[in-house]
Amino acid sequence: MAVKVNKAPSPADIERERRLAEALRDNLRKRKAQARETKADTQARVFPMLNESRGIPRGSEV
Repeated sequence: MAVKVNKAPSPADIERERRLAEALRDNLRKRKAQARETKADTQARVFPMLNESRGIPRGSEV
Protein backbone atom coordinates (compact mmCIF):
# COMPACT_ATOMS: atom_id res chain seq x y z
CA MET A 1 0.00 0.00 0.00
CA ALA A 2 1.39 3.36 -1.02
CA VAL A 3 1.58 6.10 1.59
CA LYS A 4 0.67 9.56 0.37
CA VAL A 5 3.07 12.23 1.57
CA ASN A 6 1.49 15.59 2.29
CA LYS A 7 3.21 18.49 0.64
CA ALA A 8 2.63 22.20 1.00
CA PRO A 9 -0.06 23.57 -1.31
CA SER A 10 1.10 25.68 -4.20
CA PRO A 11 0.52 29.44 -4.13
CA ALA A 12 -2.06 28.99 -6.89
CA ASP A 13 -3.94 26.44 -4.75
CA ILE A 14 -3.86 28.77 -1.76
CA GLU A 15 -5.18 31.66 -3.86
CA ARG A 16 -7.93 29.47 -5.35
CA GLU A 17 -9.03 28.38 -1.86
CA ARG A 18 -8.97 31.99 -0.63
CA ARG A 19 -11.13 33.18 -3.53
CA LEU A 20 -13.53 30.28 -3.07
CA ALA A 21 -13.89 31.01 0.65
CA GLU A 22 -14.46 34.70 -0.10
CA ALA A 23 -17.12 33.88 -2.70
CA LEU A 24 -18.88 31.51 -0.31
CA ARG A 25 -18.92 34.13 2.47
CA ASP A 26 -20.25 36.75 0.04
CA ASN A 27 -22.95 34.37 -1.19
CA LEU A 28 -24.00 33.56 2.38
CA ARG A 29 -24.09 37.26 3.27
CA LYS A 30 -26.34 37.98 0.26
CA ARG A 31 -28.65 35.05 1.04
CA LYS A 32 -29.03 36.18 4.65
CA ALA A 33 -29.83 39.74 3.56
CA GLN A 34 -32.37 38.45 1.04
CA ALA A 35 -33.99 36.25 3.69
CA ARG A 36 -34.26 39.24 6.06
CA GLU A 37 -35.87 41.35 3.32
CA THR A 38 -38.29 38.59 2.41
CA LYS A 39 -39.25 38.11 6.04
CA ALA A 40 -39.83 41.84 6.51
CA ASP A 41 -41.91 42.03 3.32
CA THR A 42 -43.97 39.01 4.33
CA GLN A 43 -44.62 40.39 7.80
CA ALA A 44 -45.56 43.79 6.38
CA ARG A 45 -48.14 42.12 4.12
CA VAL A 46 -49.45 39.40 6.42
CA PHE A 47 -49.77 41.10 9.80
CA PRO A 48 -51.99 43.98 8.64
CA MET A 49 -54.29 41.41 7.00
CA LEU A 50 -54.35 39.32 10.19
CA ASN A 51 -55.14 42.38 12.27
CA GLU A 52 -57.97 43.37 9.92
CA SER A 53 -59.42 39.87 10.18
CA ARG A 54 -59.40 40.37 13.97
CA GLY A 55 -61.23 43.67 13.67
CA ILE A 56 -58.17 45.87 14.21
CA PRO A 57 -58.08 48.68 11.61
CA ARG A 58 -55.04 49.01 9.37
CA GLY A 59 -52.50 51.56 10.61
CA SER A 60 -53.10 50.91 14.30
CA GLU A 61 -50.33 48.29 14.55
CA VAL A 62 -47.80 48.85 17.28
